[in-house]
Amino acid sequence: MAGHETKKHRGKSQASRLAIALAVCTLTACDHPNPPPSPVKTSPQVGAELVEAFSYVDSRLAQVEQQVRQLQSRIDRLEPDEQTANISTEENLYGLARTKYGTFTISAKVVTPYLDGFRVTLSIGNLTSADF
Repeated sequence: MAGHETKKHRGKSQASRLAIALAVCTLTACDHPNPPPSPVKTSPQVGAELVEAFSYVDSRLAQVEQQVRQLQSRIDRLEPDEQTANISTEENLYGLARTKYGTFTISAKVVTPYLDGFRVTLSIGNLTSADF
């Protein structure tokens, strides 16, 4: 049985030595950082071409940004977030009120004099719950 324990101890000892050797190699490799990359040498002609290319890209980017602002402005005018409904108290017509909660139909049903003005009874319809 003593021979079996000796083999076991040797196996553990060899594994420990291997782990220590790997750790030492790893740690010594960390002590030597990679050298900084050497600067790329370019000719004056290549430098001038790059400046010209960057200048073109910069001006083109400014043009595209301006086009995006113009298109966003058009979208905002065409699709406002909320829009009021125009209704008539003289005819039985309806208007559309566009809100962030959906589009509603609004019409004036009853108009009666009230104190110094008028009382208006509105009919409001929800198009999202309509059956077709």
